[in-house]
This record gives sequence, C-alpha cells and structure tokens, in this order.
Amino acid sequence: MHLLKKLLYVLKQSLRKWYKRLDMFILRHYYFKSDYDCCVYFMKILDGSFMYLLLCIDDMLITFKNIFEINSLKDRLSIEFEIKDLGIARMILGIEICIDQSTGKLYLSNKKYFKKIFEHFLYTRLQASKYSIYS
Repeated sequence: MHLLKKLLYVLKQSLRKWYKRLDMFILRHYYFKSDYDCCVYFMKILDGSFMYLLLCIDDMLITFKNIFEINSLKDRLSIEFEIKDLGIARMILGIEICIDQSTGKLYLSNKKYFKKIFEHFLYTRLQASKYSIYS
C-alpha cells in the first residue's frame, strides 16, 4: 500500500512539472492565461482576432482562422515537446465540433452526448419496468 501511495505521489508530481513546463513555454511565446480557466490561453493578433490554446490533461486544442499560424505554433511546440498532431478536431470533452465550410463558422453540439444519456436512461427505465413487481 505504501508503494502505491508513493507511485501516485510521483505521478502527480510529474504531471505538475509537465504542466508548469508547458505553462512557462506558452507564456514565453506571448500568450496570456485566462482569468476564468487556468487551462485556456490566448493571444491577441494584430488584426484584433484571437488565437486560443485549450488544454485538457494531455491534449491541446488550438483554434485560429489562419492555418499557417497554427502550424507555426505546432512547429515551436514540437521543438520543446514530443507532440502528435491528431488533425482537425471533431470532438473534445464529449462535445462535437462542427465546421460550416461555406461560412467558416464553428458550432459546438452536445447532441450525441444527450442522445447517449437519453438512450441509457430509457434502457434503464425499460429494464426496471421489465422486472418490476407492479407490472
């Protein structure tokens, strides 16, 4: 049991070190940390638009309208860290990301998540009524 606690402590510390290193790297590259969420960083570009970096455990979502700026950031990150580009994001934290190519707008949808919850709830209710003593 003592060994397990020690291993968990070491793991927790290594994650903390990794986050601190990433945080320092991002801040050195002129990004600001959000006042509302410590895992959201942003940079205001000269044209008034914003580039966002969103961290979730060991995943990073980069959003900006210019792919060249995104690739430049990924190049800088790959020099400092071992990264794997997973391509265009389709989902994050259970939220579906939809891109309207004609308008260039991004939409977020919880439809699949709600459908999954509804189906689970409906299945559970049907199973409960199937074995109910009152049926």
